[in-house]
Amino acid sequence: MNYSDISIQRLKNQQIVQSCFSSSKQLVEWMGAIQAQDLPMALLAIALRTKNSSVKSIEKTFNDGEIIRTHLMRPTWHIVSKDDIYWMLDLTAHSIKRMIGGRHNQLELSKEILSKANRLLEKNLQGSELTREKIAKIFSENNIRTDENRLSHFLMNAELEQLICSNSLKGRWQTYALLEEKVPDKKRLSREESILKLTERFFFSHAPATIADFAWWSFLPVKDIRWALEDLKSKFDSEKIEEETYYFPPETKENKTQKSSIHLLPAYDEFLISYKTKHISIANLHQRKAASVNGIFFPIIVENGQIIGTWKKVTSKKNMEIETTFFNENEIDLNNETQELLKLFI
Repeated sequence: MNYSDISIQRLKNQQIVQSCFSSSKQLVEWMGAIQAQDLPMALLAIALRTKNSSVKSIEKTFNDGEIIRTHLMRPTWHIVSKDDIYWMLDLTAHSIKRMIGGRHNQLELSKEILSKANRLLEKNLQGSELTREKIAKIFSENNIRTDENRLSHFLMNAELEQLICSNSLKGRWQTYALLEEKVPDKKRLSREESILKLTERFFFSHAPATIADFAWWSFLPVKDIRWALEDLKSKFDSEKIEEETYYFPPETKENKTQKSSIHLLPAYDEFLISYKTKHISIANLHQRKAASVNGIFFPIIVENGQIIGTWKKVTSKKNMEIETTFFNENEIDLNNETQELLKLFI
């Protein structure tokens, strides 16, 4: 196995090539979670991995509560299946809270203030949904400061405490709802069961991958990941390339993916963002071209498992187009791919 084999197999295991799923909920469960700070891009990521779907059909599944968006790992937003949200938060929330505790101290967000914010959220979201702007107004009326990004921390804390989650989209506005009302069926697992389940899902859906990749993706302790892989050793093979060991299900080497392939993937796509080291799918000299100086990732063009450029959607009153930028001068014809991508937006 070489780096080219790894990047091509990731396309298949991530369901970018020959998806096995016609249900977005099942797809998200297979992936474990989909990074989702850019919600429209996350919905597109799910749509292109789900058979016979579009962004609008995935948005309906999202609005219906089959898939849920909340702060879950690293910390940033992720979309997960409603069946997984409680046990995943049980597993990851504590470490995220510890990670952001210093920033809470800087913003003078005491336990008392956070509890007051939670009480207001619980009271005002009973049987309702509110936009971020309406929540900010309620906090202001109750003498809770929301400047200097305090509002984001109040909302994240409430998500990590399993009080709220993102709710349906109202036009372009994201709303919030009480998690218990959105997902009343609370499925719990022990910590050991949760680690095993998340480890298994990651190394099936993101393989071939390293322990460092999974630690970066999940923020789980490396000792827990090593324990889980040892317990799951009958389900995975491994191979060392240079200094890194890659884990993958045995059938990975048997899967033959057509190497002549082109894909237009969303911003923050799992194909790029979920691995600690990115050189396998994008050359080091091009990595800065895939993201802005402040870390905002762009939609990407992938040829035969290698990221060769970026794209963006341009909408006018008359039509919608895809504009492309290549890292090198040898541009390729993407007409078929852009047309297929545009169909997902309709």
